[in-house]
Amino acid sequence: MQASSGSKGKTLSNFLSLSILQIGNYVLPMITLPIISRIIGPDKYGAVNYAFAFVGYFIMLVNAGFDLYGTRQIIGFKGDKEKISELFSRITLSKLFICGISTIIFLFCLFSIQQLREEKLLAIFTYLMCIGWIINPSWLYNGMQESRRYAVFSFVSKLLFSVAVVLMVREKSDYIYHPLITSLAHILVSGISFYYAIKKYKLKLYWIRFRKVLTTLNENKSLSLIWWITNQASSTGIVVAGFLLTSAEVGYYSAALRMIIIIQSIVSMPLNTVLFPYIGEAFARSYTDGIDRIHRSFPYLILVAIVITAGTMIIADPLIHIFFGAAFDQASSILRILAVALFFSTVNAALGQQVLLNLKKDTAQIIFITTGFVLNIILLLVCISGYGITGAAIAWPVAEMMIFIGYLIYLKNQHINIFNFNYYHPKMVWSNALKLAKPNRLRTKQA
Repeated sequence: MQASSGSKGKTLSNFLSLSILQIGNYVLPMITLPIISRIIGPDKYGAVNYAFAFVGYFIMLVNAGFDLYGTRQIIGFKGDKEKISELFSRITLSKLFICGISTIIFLFCLFSIQQLREEKLLAIFTYLMCIGWIINPSWLYNGMQESRRYAVFSFVSKLLFSVAVVLMVREKSDYIYHPLITSLAHILVSGISFYYAIKKYKLKLYWIRFRKVLTTLNENKSLSLIWWITNQASSTGIVVAGFLLTSAEVGYYSAALRMIIIIQSIVSMPLNTVLFPYIGEAFARSYTDGIDRIHRSFPYLILVAIVITAGTMIIADPLIHIFFGAAFDQASSILRILAVALFFSTVNAALGQQVLLNLKKDTAQIIFITTGFVLNIILLLVCISGYGITGAAIAWPVAEMMIFIGYLIYLKNQHINIFNFNYYHPKMVWSNALKLAKPNRLRTKQA
């Protein structure tokens, strides 16, 4: 009883911490955005964003899948420090190896792509972020169910970054400091959290044979693919829409989509991230314990999905107006339609991550996210042709709803029952919520 209560307390604390972290990731930059963009102008702002977008692909290569892979491995090790140390070393060296290959590719691109060639220093300063991702141990804190520790480091770095950018970028020629400060802040917080993790968990960093690095990369390939497709879906949707809509319509669509991504990142992503080790811990004990923990967790996850969907619909107008201005007011109706996808995408992420990945059904999850990706593109093409920008907004919610139905059919055929409706009774939901919200000390005494 005591262990269970402690896990619940960690889960709630980690969720709140990751939400604060994501606020730092998304809201603080949006506060500095109007200041910086007015100083450096559209041309240099475009150059900076191009560099970040281009380097983003290399960051994906360095980091792809390791958050899920590392977390899942730690759950299986059950606190074995030697195994965790070896895992820590394997993942760090695997990222270093990937970054080495990425750097060769980046240098080739630096001298062959015109946009990068004209802004070499800008591109190099931006690429320095990859160094931070090599040593970034967020996956370790997630696996230990102590995400709040990394959240504190990261939020402080984002706050310092925001202040530093505003102080350093005073005229147009200072645009080069934006990516430099961003990269240095990320390297700093990753380095501090890396060092703290070694001391906190008494880890050792080993030199691993290259064969084990290749084994790690091979074991992580499925999760890398899942991570890659998931993180490319929204940007690919904007690219497709760009071919079929006017520039203004793409602006409205991307503004609404941006708000959805921010809400997902502040609420849905942290929730699924902290639930992954919490539920995986139960599955490590037994299949029955894992399913029971899913039964108990899902009512709150679905409630959160409903609240953020309804809330986004209600406050769509002020959200768009505050963040993007009166010129983007037409995006409000698009945001309301896209909000439907918030519900289905949150639940679908849980069905895939909490159920399929914790049951080691990686292949099935790859099929579902790939199908969802392809469905969204097809529906975008069809719906935009028939209904314009409204069709673009409809495509993603419909795709997510179809994938949700697919998950339910698959799980039923696999005889995996994820819903116990006894836990959905209002009194039960309220009673469990009160227990969850109690401080660890009080729960320990009661246990």
